[in-house]
Amino acid sequence: MEQENMNTDYNVNNPTEKNIKFVFGDLLFNLVGAINYKPYKEYKSNYEEILKKVQSWIVKYVNTKTLSNIDSQEMDAVFDETLILKDKLFMADEWFQESIHQDIESLRLLRIYQIKKEYSERSDLDGE
Repeated sequence: MEQENMNTDYNVNNPTEKNIKFVFGDLLFNLVGAINYKPYKEYKSNYEEILKKVQSWIVKYVNTKTLSNIDSQEMDAVFDETLILKDKLFMADEWFQESIHQDIESLRLLRIYQIKKEYSERSDLDGE
């Protein structure tokens, strides 16, 4: 699944530490903004739950230097939650929500590419 790079500051096809940190940083900014943004106050607890999950992902990444240890089903569930919130906030200013949704999708793609890269590197080592 290819995604057109909407932001020139990172590349979802290249799971470098710089790209991963950029997406996590952007996601944290948007989640904290959404939690405290008045038009989203009805969904504050939803964003707080997403933030807790993202913080746990960051801890896993910091300790292992890989996204592959993050549960894909949990990541998919958070992605689905962002779609639901996006629909609910359709008539509101959805800038934070759209950014959160894109950041989660970027993390999912970075995780996939990192797993492929790790598998390829292991296969190369096994073939030597």
